[in-house]
Amino acid sequence: MCLSLNSNIVICNPATREFRLLPQPPCHSWHTNYLGFAFDSRTNDYKVVRVATLRKIGCVDYRIHIYCMSADSWEELFLMALSHNFNGYHHHPCTSKDGVFYWLTSFVHPRDQIDALNTVEGSFKQRPLPVDIGFDSRTNLCLLNDSVALIVSLYGSRLGETQFDVWLMDEFEVPTK
Repeated sequence: MCLSLNSNIVICNPATREFRLLPQPPCHSWHTNYLGFAFDSRTNDYKVVRVATLRKIGCVDYRIHIYCMSADSWEELFLMALSHNFNGYHHHPCTSKDGVFYWLTSFVHPRDQIDALNTVEGSFKQRPLPVDIGFDSRTNLCLLNDSVALIVSLYGSRLGETQFDVWLMDEFEVPTK
């Protein structure tokens, strides 16, 4: 589990009662918009991904930092697409699979989307949510049968009635229902 308070980030294992206070990330005074933690089976390492912002007059500056537990250090990931396309607001925790971190980003325009950051290849992709799917507290990402899934809860008109739409992504570019 990964916990954060201000610029302090802690990885902890409640079962073993072990914890590690991470070194200060670069740009530690910047606002942390997104923090993700997962095991990367391709590199056999635990990683923390931090997306930080600094608002300036007329623009927002973004940085992505990756902490690798084996090296006990942070590195900054430079992505050309980031400055032009990464301008949403993050509200939900991440889901990760095979070194790729996925999270939802909310936009006023164009559409809400799923962002994917591949920490091994250093690539960043974005994909709009399926048509007629909005981003709110009923929309979540998770792993389902080894696929990244977008789950939307739909509340019915009868008391206690709830339905779910589940979208699976076999590949990041191809959603299936």
